[in-house]
Amino acid sequence: MKGLTLIEFVMTLIVLSIIFVVVILGMRKPLDVNLDLATKKVYGDLSFIREKAISTNKRYKIYLQTPDIFMAGFGNYTLIINPDDQSKLRYKLGDKYPKVSFFKNYSVAFDGLGRNIFRTQTSIIIKTSTNQKIIKINPEHGRVYVY
Repeated sequence: MKGLTLIEFVMTLIVLSIIFVVVILGMRKPLDVNLDLATKKVYGDLSFIREKAISTNKRYKIYLQTPDIFMAGFGNYTLIINPDDQSKLRYKLGDKYPKVSFFKNYSVAFDGLGRNIFRTQTSIIIKTSTNQKIIKINPEHGRVYVY
C-alpha cells in the first residue's frame, strides 16, 4: 500500500496543530497573576469607596503609599471598615501579592457625587519588576477603569 489515506492525513494535521498551539502558547509572555489579582483588589476597593461616598454623601479619601500601602478613610483621617473582614481598611498589597507595588504615592478623594476631587490624579500604576497595570479614574464623573 502506497501513500496516505484521508484519515491518516487528517490525524497528522491534528497532531501537528496541537504541537503548533503548544509551542506558540509556550512562547508567550508568562502571565503575572499577582499583578492581575492586586489590580482587581485595588480596583474593587476604589469602586467600593466611590460607591460609599455616593451612598453616604460624604467625602472619602484613598491614600496609596509606596511601595504597597493602601488606606481609605473620611473626615479627619478616620479609616473606614473593610467589608471583607470588618477591620480598618488599611493593608499592604505586597503581603498578599508578593512583588507588587505602586509606582508612586497617590491620593484620590471622591465627593458625595462620586467625582474625584483631585482632577489631576486620574491614573494609578500598579507594577511588578516586569509588568504594570493602570487604573484610570475619569476626571469628570469619577468612574474607575482598568487598562
